[in-house]
Amino acid sequence: MLILEGYSVQDYVVGSINVSQFIVDGDGKLATNLDFLLDKQQDKLLASWLLSIVCDDLLVYLTSATTSFEVWSIIEKSLAFDQEQVSIVLAGLSIEYKLVRVVAFTTPVSLELLAEILTNCESRQLEFTTSLSIQGNLIQQVQGNLSCSSNQLLASHQKWQPLSAKFQVDATSLQTSS
Repeated sequence: MLILEGYSVQDYVVGSINVSQFIVDGDGKLATNLDFLLDKQQDKLLASWLLSIVCDDLLVYLTSATTSFEVWSIIEKSLAFDQEQVSIVLAGLSIEYKLVRVVAFTTPVSLELLAEILTNCESRQLEFTTSLSIQGNLIQQVQGNLSCSSNQLLASHQKWQPLSAKFQVDATSLQTSS
């Protein structure tokens, strides 16, 4: 709407331009109103420009529009419907998507963009989950190997006896003769 206001053409899209096609000239006869022709031309140029900037998906609904007001009205209805669908999708999201909800509520996003954002989030979550799963399996394997090693170590420790236990030495037999 800012650009429309910048060029002072916002009245066309809101439908407040109402110029009579004919005027009564100085002789009391009906004559073509040149302002009407200029306004009609301006309106057609604006409608063409609006049609050139909308996405292809929306063009299907604009084929019957003949004025910039009609084009703008259809665009507004489509955006309102789109925002309603976005709100419905956001309301159904689980807590994992809290950040997406915050961004989408504070910044108007199209349903198409929201779908893309959610798809990207889902693929990142899947990558993260897969990564955690692989790391978990690796940790389990390492722990399994460590427990196996510690069991082997324990078994070998039980077989080991200190030297003093293997060689029972009688302290009296070690007395030296003086």
